[in-house]
Amino acid sequence: MEGALGARSILAANRERSLNPTNTFRCHLYAWQLLVCTITLQFRVSSFHLPRILFGLKTFAKWFLLKMVADIGSGSGDTRRASSLGDGGALISVKSGTRSSVRNFRQATSLPRIYRCASTDGLADFDACRIIPLDRESPEYVLLHRAGLILDLRSPAERDEAKATIWMRGAPGGRLVVKDIVSIPGEKYIDNRMLISDDGKRTVLRINVLSRTRLLEYLTINWLTSSQQTLIDHCPSASREKLRMDVLNRRGLPGLYEAIIKTSGRELCFALKSLTEYFEGSGMKPDAAAVAHCVQGKDRTGIVIMLCQSLIGLSDEDIILDYSLSSDAKLVKRTGSAAADMIGRGSRVRPGQFDWNVFSGAPREVMEATLKMVRTDFGSISPGYLDAIGFDSHWRRRFLNSVVRSTEHDNLACSRL
Repeated sequence: MEGALGARSILAANRERSLNPTNTFRCHLYAWQLLVCTITLQFRVSSFHLPRILFGLKTFAKWFLLKMVADIGSGSGDTRRASSLGDGGALISVKSGTRSSVRNFRQATSLPRIYRCASTDGLADFDACRIIPLDRESPEYVLLHRAGLILDLRSPAERDEAKATIWMRGAPGGRLVVKDIVSIPGEKYIDNRMLISDDGKRTVLRINVLSRTRLLEYLTINWLTSSQQTLIDHCPSASREKLRMDVLNRRGLPGLYEAIIKTSGRELCFALKSLTEYFEGSGMKPDAAAVAHCVQGKDRTGIVIMLCQSLIGLSDEDIILDYSLSSDAKLVKRTGSAAADMIGRGSRVRPGQFDWNVFSGAPREVMEATLKMVRTDFGSISPGYLDAIGFDSHWRRRFLNSVVRSTEHDNLACSRL
């Protein structure tokens, strides 16, 4: 208790020092000096070398400002101790007056080292307009500093490569290596150890758990009547897509989750194996963390987190409560489901035939229906469904050992502070 109070007081003092008007003035002064140097050089160098020089100066200016304020804010031993505790010791640049750059970010219930969130593209909007200390549990700190494994569950069409390059290249916590999992072999899985870097580099695994082709095929086979299946083979493309969208609207989010669970088992298994091997190799590090995200952080991310929570024996009520937190309007954009959008994206049907209201939010009854569906069709989540997708008892033991071990290590470290 005393350690926690001490860390808070140290953090408060750190904030006062780093945001002191005198220190802010000094930072602005250095920034203006760098700007003058840049303008002067524009008139003294040839146009051939100018772009390279300006890029180098811009990079140096950002680094210099960060280092300057870090030096100012760490003028005493107390501040250095706060940094070692991890409570806001890192200094990072954010735009003044803006909300968090990552929506729907939170620690997954009962999984202290695993976080969930919406798209991370907002990190590209970071700027050196203002430099403040961040708490180690904030989305910016976790993603830019702590996360050694990031599971990007989006499809290629949903990613903004330009923004991804910006924030990953400038992440102060270490280089991020991006690896695309284009296809998962049917009989033999790729060795995860070849994908998760063991040389200190952090890894972003892109796993597309939402295949439009597979989902529409599942919809056609399982949700259409025999007469509709006959009709769909002979009707025009627009009519075919309209029929599929009407069926999907009637099924709603429970149907969408059912289709993902039953058509993307290999990808979901790969995500679980990646988490397992990451925590086996890096889980004992004090700040090791993993993040799973999609576009809104509620559908595909919700399924992966649900499987992890079921593995550790979390109750249905707690799983449902964690999922339903994504209904908060402050956390997600009220624009329906990004996963459902991917199914209808290739459709030529005019807007209005896809009911966005059906796929909005994260109602608790949706996860209730999903858990019930898995148990009805597979007997249980663990071992039933997990055995079916290839995450057998051997992998489940490894997952439990690595996650529980890292959690206990975390608790032990906190108790010694």
